[in-house]
Amino acid sequence: MTTDKARRLLGVAASARLLGCSAQSIRNWRREGVFPQPVSCRSRGWPKWTADQIEAFARGEAPEANPAPAEPFLDGGDIAQVAKWGLIG
Repeated sequence: MTTDKARRLLGVAASARLLGCSAQSIRNWRREGVFPQPVSCRSRGWPKWTADQIEAFARGEAPEANPAPAEPFLDGGDIAQVAKWGLIG
């Protein structure tokens, strides 16, 4: 069963916070091919991952070859929506 938390989309900075690393580490891992493929790049071309993908990576699980499509990320920086997801206070 997919939950709202699992399907929310996380960018590089939010993924780095969840993993306790730097955004540059995420970029390096992507370049090396060890980080999961993003499910979306719609918002200004920035990659987005589901919380499930990031948590699986943290557990050391291999990235999915073809991740399921995610819900579209909100364009325009909808701060209220981001706050609802718990990414900011």
